[in-house]
Amino acid sequence: MNSIWEATQEGSLCVPVKQEWKKILKIKLPGLVVDRFENTEWVYFEKTYRSKIELERLLKERIENDVSVNVDTDRVEKILKDLESKSFSLKKIKKTIFSCLNSSFQIISGGPGTGETTIVAFLLQILNELKQLPSPEKIALVAPTGRAAQRLTESVQENLKKSPRLSKMDF
Repeated sequence: MNSIWEATQEGSLCVPVKQEWKKILKIKLPGLVVDRFENTEWVYFEKTYRSKIELERLLKERIENDVSVNVDTDRVEKILKDLESKSFSLKKIKKTIFSCLNSSFQIISGGPGTGETTIVAFLLQILNELKQLPSPEKIALVAPTGRAAQRLTESVQENLKKSPRLSKMDF
């Protein structure tokens, strides 16, 4: 149980089942759930597992009902060139930005320092330039831990300080 607790404190939802746990987990301990994913057994706290299953269901529903968004590609290219001239090369993230702009729902993920926050900041700036920026309550920024969420919020706010309208938004 300590291993699971420690893992959740670090942002993990589950831990791989260790060989020495298998016998006791067969008893079906209350509050724990074992599930298999890609040939590995994982143990979850029951409440976390139920939340995971519900989130999966909601995400599948959202993705299946995704509404295509029409953006002016030429205008976006011009905005990107302008942003690029004021910052750094956006070659590596252009495809992601266009993918995000053409869908009403996106999950942007990656390890530390891979550019997720930068992508979000640029997306917000582009949507603002296109006059298609949704109200703050329609934008969800989420992260796996409280600390990561705080860093994401601070970083996005820092990146957006240059844009008067965006810097006033409460994320």
